[in-house]
Amino acid sequence: MASSKRKKSLAARAAKKAAARANQGGGSATETPLDPPYGYAREGEGDEAKLVPVEAELEVIAQIRELSEKRLSLKKIAEKLATDELDCRGTPWSVKRVTTILRRNFDNGMISGKR
Repeated sequence: MASSKRKKSLAARAAKKAAARANQGGGSATETPLDPPYGYAREGEGDEAKLVPVEAELEVIAQIRELSEKRLSLKKIAEKLATDELDCRGTPWSVKRVTTILRRNFDNGMISGKR
């Protein structure tokens, strides 16, 4: 019974945090599967839509890869990006975001990802 109450409490806290992020204009609570990945923006509508590189974000991606090659932990990378006040589309930098970016392959401006 205590386990059930704990699960409900955790779910309620997670929902409250997601709603708070949504009210701040960012975070996973507002993202949809159609949002472009970090480093790219969607240009056009419907079938005509395509992804175009965002230079400022691609520079951040290069910095993330460089820090990773220097063997900084994912947490340290996220902390450094936050300290340097680099944009993460209105959300705080996190280990999860850094991990997602490092897992993606960017080849000649085209995206291919391993999931």
